[in-house]
Amino acid sequence: MRMLIVAIAALSFTFACNSSSTVKEAKALKKRMCACKDMKCGALVQKDQVEWLAKKGKNAGKRDKVELAPVLLAYKNCWDALVKKTKTEVTGAPK
Repeated sequence: MRMLIVAIAALSFTFACNSSSTVKEAKALKKRMCACKDMKCGALVQKDQVEWLAKKGKNAGKRDKVELAPVLLAYKNCWDALVKKTKTEVTGAPK
């Protein structure tokens, strides 16, 4: 799953159309992912992000790439934290 997030982040650098709306939409997805408390929520946000990426064009400008990088990294960090938390809750493994 971690590789999926990395792949989506890499793909997102090739997908975008309008800088301000693209970055705003990415930030909204990141905010939703960071608010998730369980994998059901995370999976729904993940699905929405994949759909969001599919709707974008292939003409990302340099500004888009620069602005999206930290947003997508934060999204990935929230996903990783959710996965770790969920594994701990399910398996009882130490954090």
